Amino acid sequence: MKYLVIALASLTFLGAWAQPDGTPAAKASKNLGEACTDSDECSGYGAKCDNSKKCTCRPGFEAADTKDCKSLSKKLTEKCSSDADCGPAYSMCSSGVCACFEGFEAKGDKCQSLEYRCPNGQPLRWRPWTGGVPQSCKLSDDDSTFSRGNCPEPYICFAYEDSFDINGNPIGHCCQNVSSEDKPVCAVGVAHSKGICSGTSDEASDVSCPSETHECSTTGACCQRACRQSEDHTNVDGKCFVAVSVGFPCEIAGQCVEKALCKAGADGRKVCTTA
Repeated sequence: MKYLVIALASLTFLGAWAQPDGTPAAKASKNLGEACTDSDECSGYGAKCDNSKKCTCRPGFEAADTKDCKSLSKKLTEKCSSDADCGPAYSMCSSGVCACFEGFEAKGDKCQSLEYRCPNGQPLRWRPWTGGVPQSCKLSDDDSTFSRGNCPEPYICFAYEDSFDINGNPIGHCCQNVSSEDKPVCAVGVAHSKGICSGTSDEASDVSCPSETHECSTTGACCQRACRQSEDHTNVDGKCFVAVSVGFPCEIAGQCVEKALCKAGADGRKVCTTA
């Protein structure tokens, strides 16, 4: 089986143009309601270029002022009208309220998987004699998908799809090392009953794995997408955020690509920056 390096390349980032000092380049200068040709021209947080070629707020956002949009993120059990309204990762709008996906349960305002899997064997667990939760782990920038990360030897860190801690490190749980007997599995949640993937998560997948709600995992299984707002959303510490490029507005560091920081600029607005 072919294993690939985890990267944010599978996400469509909010913004892609920045000056060397981390501020948006001239191309990203459009306010809400102004004409645009692509989303990189819309400079506000949560904004995109819609089908009518105007800068507007993304699903799950509303205008905060003439430039930025604010999240309408709803908590579990709060009323909603679409999946885009629900903020916790692995949640959706069900019968008018935000609820966890099948295979997950509510723990505070987060959705926790009822089962944790490994490509080979069982997860390393805290207090295994009590059926404790798996030992969590994180990967660094240079780690591949099945590197050890901070797991004890001989375990590896089996990372969740498009999921990161508050500092932008890929997260997962510790599993036995990979072998030739590995099978396509979803690390958490429930696999699509009919979804088929033709390759790994960074390769083209079979159309029978519905991209609106699922994605192909690094092992080739059709798994539930943590964030259903859009493909440019990512799971940061159990909550869905738009993935943001350097130089563009942000809420927290974990949503910034390339592990950039989220810091207030001269105008008081928080932006992703490497400085």
